[in-house]
Amino acid sequence: MRLATIAKNIKASGVCGVHYVGPLREVWIMTAHGIYRLNGYPKPIDRDETAMMFGIGPKTMENIAYNDFTDEDATWLEGYNLTDSVEGEIRLVTMDIDVSIHGQELRLLTDEQKNVIAIATADDLAPLQGEFASSAYMAFYLRTSSQGEKYIVVKDGFSVRAAIMQPDVKEALRDSLLEAMTLLRMEGLKDGTVDITRQCWPTGSNEETEADDEET
Repeated sequence: MRLATIAKNIKASGVCGVHYVGPLREVWIMTAHGIYRLNGYPKPIDRDETAMMFGIGPKTMENIAYNDFTDEDATWLEGYNLTDSVEGEIRLVTMDIDVSIHGQELRLLTDEQKNVIAIATADDLAPLQGEFASSAYMAFYLRTSSQGEKYIVVKDGFSVRAAIMQPDVKEALRDSLLEAMTLLRMEGLKDGTVDITRQCWPTGSNEETEADDEET
């Protein structure tokens, strides 16, 4: 876990929560949009030690909303279940597109059947870059919080490493992509690279259309 990128997110969001979980007081760090599991690092005991560990100066730390909590387990940290396995969680895969909305770089995820879409920002995933570089078993899962909010869990094998809250950008993303699709279609119609007889948003495969034509 990259402490420098967590520190950047803490300062950007103005939020720092420290959860001491279970009998071993395992440390989880919460920003406004993510919760990160810290293994192999010193365990800060208070606000000052937390600031020191993340290299945050005293004046900056004064403006950060800090809280620490003691939790029996990782079942519900701030409403998010961070245990290693949850019934009904959905395995996600990355889509072959990355976009930027309002200056935020976004990673788009979907399930294998392409029934759902989930979004994570590059900033919220940045603390995990080291894990993604060193492990071939990193994976994304979609879960539902106690408030009914969909959030992303990142695992290394069977072990949860972080939880990422989705940014509120789906409406802006949809509008931008629809605009782009419309412009691409208009350009294609002008240069003849788009078949005018085909719908922009097809409702079925070509095989189904051909079969219907044969029946009629």
